Amino acid sequence: MALSWTLILVALSVLVLRYVRRSRDALPLPPGPGSAFPMLGHLLVMPLQHESLTYQRWSRQLGSDVICLRVLGRHMIILNSIRAVTDLLEGKAAIYSDRPRLYALKELIGLQWLYGLMPYGKPFLDVRKAASKYLHPEPIKQYRPLQHAAVSRCLSDIQRSPDDFAQHFTLLAGHTILGVAYGIEPSLKDAYLKNVNMAVEGLRLGLSPRALLYDLLPITQWLPDWLPGLGVKKEAQKYIKHTTELPELPLQATRAAMEKGTAPTSMAASMLADNELGYDVVRSVTGSLYFVPLHSSVLKIIQIVATLSNFLLAMLKYPSTQVKAQAEIDAHLQHTRLPSLGGGPATPLATPHALTADDTYRGMRLPKDAIVIGNVHAIVHDPALVGPNPDTFDPERYLSGSPAKELDVLFGFGPRVCPGRHLARATIWLAVVSIPEEGEEVSDGYTEFTSGVVAAPLPFKCRIVPRAGAVEALRLAGEL
Repeated sequence: MALSWTLILVALSVLVLRYVRRSRDALPLPPGPGSAFPMLGHLLVMPLQHESLTYQRWSRQLGSDVICLRVLGRHMIILNSIRAVTDLLEGKAAIYSDRPRLYALKELIGLQWLYGLMPYGKPFLDVRKAASKYLHPEPIKQYRPLQHAAVSRCLSDIQRSPDDFAQHFTLLAGHTILGVAYGIEPSLKDAYLKNVNMAVEGLRLGLSPRALLYDLLPITQWLPDWLPGLGVKKEAQKYIKHTTELPELPLQATRAAMEKGTAPTSMAASMLADNELGYDVVRSVTGSLYFVPLHSSVLKIIQIVATLSNFLLAMLKYPSTQVKAQAEIDAHLQHTRLPSLGGGPATPLATPHALTADDTYRGMRLPKDAIVIGNVHAIVHDPALVGPNPDTFDPERYLSGSPAKELDVLFGFGPRVCPGRHLARATIWLAVVSIPEEGEEVSDGYTEFTSGVVAAPLPFKCRIVPRAGAVEALRLAGEL
């Protein structure tokens, strides 16, 4: 009798599971643009540049903040609102925190050590734990003098050659990040920054549609590279040396300095002295901070340069805003000191997440193995986050409430949020409130930006002059 009841319960359970699965499978996918072609899906309409703007336009046209693209049998889910990324990437982080395989980026270009590319599992969690410990707001306070010195040097360089501001921003980011990570002071000719620049080129190649073809159609991984569209394998060879050296050279330099007793304060020195941390964890944390951002969708050196360039462009386009902002900073600081940190995002698309289980959301079916991407550009223009008229440049909108959530989305979602965000915010804030500029107003029609992993304005003209007393202050500080 007991066995009969057991069999009945098992049969009922199977029927319920089948019903639930059929009900779920009967749900529609999120809407997509136009008609998909057999087998190819939306491949022929996929944007090759300024993808975030295209996804935002499709989202508005379709009346859905969640849209779906099918490419060679794989699904891409694009999230275009703060509600969607909060509900899914944060609320259901257990199934949305993995990464796609990214074969070209990891195995051909050699960035498998990068924290942000690790699959969701124990190695990733070990690295995240260590990064959170050493990049928490409290421990990074010890690097404030380094940040102030780097910004002061940047202001001095800008005063000497204002037309080269992008190069000065690069060195500002390099001085800050290499100083914090390894206690190293870089120059533009160093192998350290050359490795970063080459690795960034490799990153762009690895995230290009040509490279993603290896993941969308895995059979291409075994086909010869001379076939049309499969030249990524050959191109990737020139990046392997740089992506291998990138985390190793500065870490070995720090270790050698520690053995001589000459190592300055740095995160690498502290972590190498921590007996609980393995070498691979230290290499991944410091190398990821030094290079990039995929744990947040932030390329540290490149993104800081892009962010500060975007800031300059905004101040040139909207001089009245610059005057008002400078007046408020002066009123708060009384011209005496700068705090160390108590539209358009530089990375308009978040790094892809991978969905590890079938899911449903607001009457839509989200299939397992789908690639899920947060459209950061669309999110920071979401009225639910920033209020009415989201496309209008209006910094004062953030004065009426807390901008914390708007800032958070720039640094990733859920367990993938960037642990270096506190350092990045501090450096950018200190530079922004320190740089006085004036120049010819740029017309509102100026919209020329680079496309790809990082969106930075194309070269533009501006004149940057120090305000009264600034030059003398720099001289007294020994900077001029």
